[in-house]
Amino acid sequence: MSGILGVGSRSGVIGKTELDYETGTWTPTVEFGGGTTSITYSHNLGRYTKIGNIVTADLQIIMTSKGSSTGAATITTLPFTVNGNDFSGIEIGLVYNMSAVPNDGYVTGTTFYLYNRTTTNTATDNDDFADNTRIAIRVTYGI
Repeated sequence: MSGILGVGSRSGVIGKTELDYETGTWTPTVEFGGGTTSITYSHNLGRYTKIGNIVTADLQIIMTSKGSSTGAATITTLPFTVNGNDFSGIEIGLVYNMSAVPNDGYVTGTTFYLYNRTTTNTATDNDDFADNTRIAIRVTYGI
């Protein structure tokens, strides 16, 4: 390899291979059963890095109200649509004030589904969240 040219831009070169590289921000949204009624945040920010067809998206959410929607918890508006035949990997970082901590999940489209597979093997839902839940997640997926 002869190095990377154009670092910080949207593309560069490693040797003679073009590198598709992009970084940016996105706004993660929590939904319960597909609804967002009265959910509010003091902080909801996502950052992503895309290299070729792999995206790593980080998010941090601090809720001030979990609202009144009910059902399975999802995080929507991921920055890119997952490749339908690809797997995703997650890393749960900070979790504060949740009754069942999510430890697994998957991506479909631009939506991330949260699961707790340690004790219940079920979807994380609105009952697992509180008005002051804080959560940080990293998800890596193919596009």
